[in-house]
Amino acid sequence: MITHHAVNGCNLQTSDLLDSGTQSGEKPEQAGSLLELTAGGKTALTLANGETRTFPQDGDAIILRGHCERSGFGDGQDSAGRAGIKIVKNFISSELCGLIVVIRLAAFTPFRRYAMALQALDEQLAQFRSAFDSGGLHGALRYLNSRTSYRYTAIYRLDGQMMRNIHLYDRKGENPTSLCEVPLGDSFCQFVLKDNGFNTANSAQDERLLDHPHRGIMNSYFGLPLSRKSGTIYGTFCHFDFEPMAIQDSEIPLLEAVSLELLDQLEALVF
Repeated sequence: MITHHAVNGCNLQTSDLLDSGTQSGEKPEQAGSLLELTAGGKTALTLANGETRTFPQDGDAIILRGHCERSGFGDGQDSAGRAGIKIVKNFISSELCGLIVVIRLAAFTPFRRYAMALQALDEQLAQFRSAFDSGGLHGALRYLNSRTSYRYTAIYRLDGQMMRNIHLYDRKGENPTSLCEVPLGDSFCQFVLKDNGFNTANSAQDERLLDHPHRGIMNSYFGLPLSRKSGTIYGTFCHFDFEPMAIQDSEIPLLEAVSLELLDQLEALVF
């Protein structure tokens, strides 16, 4: 940990307080954090006073106790205090010193929201997988499309200088043949492959697309690459519509998570 800090130029000083993060064991009672003890907020933890918690509440206090077998343990009040951690008692002896730290949770709402977002993402992924199991690729794209206002949700495969449609979900059920293949240079997919994603809520007003042939025609687009870290590129996964509209920020984590699962399924179909 010290090496990681030092090689990045971190100005470590004597008496600095470092946190190693959670140290968890294999058994449930060896969990290293409240998030683990409550299984991500799904199982309530009963406290000594009989109250239960899934997440800390505003005004709660978390007490951390530790000890070291060496004299001269200094007071970390200044360094820790700036982080909102108050050392309330410091025991020092010739052989053993102990530390009690209290963290006052004045406003824990951001953490709770983050944990709830993770739980919601797990539920959304389960629904996506269920749609895939029951309806195949069509069912999966239909589910993802239903969470947005876009008319189209599609997968395009890179084939030389062409983007060829592998599957298109059209909310109106028309599936126009003009969308079956598009030259890479005339597509919005080119920007996805170049920049690892592309999003426009209104192409007619998007200065990045001043010379693009589909500017003001395909007005909204959100796309992610279907690729491996090794550099293997399959193509793109995208939502798009002739009408201007924006993707909801809350939807993006799910789309990023399912892109690899879509790629797994597509490669399985090929091989």
